[in-house]
Amino acid sequence: MRVFICRSLFPPMVLCFCFFLFFQNFAQAAENVNGAIPIDPESSPPLSYEISPKFSWGAKVILDGRFRDNRDLRNRRDDGDSRTTGELSIAAQYLPQAARLPSGLAFFAEMGFQRVIRHKEGRGETSDETTLSFKKGYLNWPNFLNTPLRLQVGRQRFKDKREWVYDDTLDALRFFYKKDRLELEFSYSSNLFDPETVEDRIKNLMLFSRYALWAKDKINFYLINRRGQFNAGDPDFNLRFLGISLHGKSLKRQRYWVESALVTGNEKGRSVSGYGFDLGWISRFKHPYKPALTLAYAFGSGDANPDDERDRNFRQTGFQDNDAKLRGLTKIKQYGELFEPELSNMMITTLGFGFRPEKHASVDIVYHRYTQVWAYEGGNNTLRDVGIKEKPNGKSRNLGDEIDLVFGWKVTRKLRLELLGAFFIPGAAFDDTDKAFLGKLKISFIL
Repeated sequence: MRVFICRSLFPPMVLCFCFFLFFQNFAQAAENVNGAIPIDPESSPPLSYEISPKFSWGAKVILDGRFRDNRDLRNRRDDGDSRTTGELSIAAQYLPQAARLPSGLAFFAEMGFQRVIRHKEGRGETSDETTLSFKKGYLNWPNFLNTPLRLQVGRQRFKDKREWVYDDTLDALRFFYKKDRLELEFSYSSNLFDPETVEDRIKNLMLFSRYALWAKDKINFYLINRRGQFNAGDPDFNLRFLGISLHGKSLKRQRYWVESALVTGNEKGRSVSGYGFDLGWISRFKHPYKPALTLAYAFGSGDANPDDERDRNFRQTGFQDNDAKLRGLTKIKQYGELFEPELSNMMITTLGFGFRPEKHASVDIVYHRYTQVWAYEGGNNTLRDVGIKEKPNGKSRNLGDEIDLVFGWKVTRKLRLELLGAFFIPGAAFDDTDKAFLGKLKISFIL
């Protein structure tokens, strides 16, 4: 597998290096001493190079190798699969700064060139796909029409702090309002230009508000309506999410979160009514290695009677990633790197321990325990969006356990490395109980 990954990543690395040399010579760009950043700094490349006071750009390379094995929980079947990805992202920001245009107007765009090679060991199949994608492109207009509103229109990223509600890119008309401790956000969104699935055609209305209780504690309230019809003749899809969350770190070396939501509406001809929540606390201890202990519990309601006309299963918005940092340098999947479920008909208990062996490196060891709220035999006993292929037998609520080991290293200001391993140990809810494995290596480099 090591030979396969190296061979797969070599062409994207060479191509990205050539792109870098081309842009360096073409733009004759000097590094921007002001440290210009894009409007979306977390997911997009920093705008490290300034061609003029109006135009700046930046680029980032991500090399990602992943191997998964035994996701069907049967050692007797060879179902290992690997994926290697090389991606070059180029972002640019243009500030018109003309007298006839509104002050502060900005245009931001990001393109991505990606090569993905997949290999399935059991079948001996290898696929190679190269794509060029329009990742983001939007207009940012502060003081819209001389009002306290900020307008952002175009393809843009939606993200909340723990990505429990959303972390996705949508084509949207979006308004922001901020005054003192209050922030409001209203948007209408969809995927207008290149929908890949029927779900991409769903129309979304979202209201999100934030209020700073104290300097480092915020309470959030949101209302989301997702509406659409997948195919002609299908029942309407209409879900409403009402949520409230609280995040804080005002206590010294302490951090906590509370996420909660109700979902109502209609899906697949059934009335939907469910609820879910996620509670967590992180304590960091005074020590040179900065050890931290994490305790968390998440609950998504289930349906005791899957054959009636009401679906009581909670589900998340469909935009979620459930990614967040504990106290390390690297984001982790909060519900497990391998099992990685959507919070639905499930209880998840999490215990994590992390430390910093040195200033620019971190280690996280995370344990998850998964339990179904309701288990029942038959075709309805399925898990929503999980990383394994096996279906529960309905004889037990014990889905199993997962252990994740995550290492993050900030090698330089521009180079980061992430390495992780995950083991899923099936519980009595599965007929086959062999362990599943995930290994991943990710390298991020800002050009």
